[in-house]
Amino acid sequence: MISAGYQPGRYQIGRASTLLMPSGPIRRSSMKGVLRRRQLLEFIGLSNTTQWRLEKNGDFPARIKLGRGSVGWRLDEVEEWLKGRERVSR
Repeated sequence: MISAGYQPGRYQIGRASTLLMPSGPIRRSSMKGVLRRRQLLEFIGLSNTTQWRLEKNGDFPARIKLGRGSVGWRLDEVEEWLKGRERVSR
């Protein structure tokens, strides 16, 4: 019997691009440029608490509401924030 539930990739619109993450590539659809919390934290390399504090102080892009109890961050805003960060030299 076939389930009527969500099937990954089935509802993807447009071409997908690849975004390199520390743990490997993730697919980024041109339909949405939204990172969920787990992806966001892996992408920026900060803890949940540190990211939350930065956002609370206005030093990090604001979350967007995706639905009831669901939030995300715009990928383009997060990428711009990362570009503006100071690099640590060794």
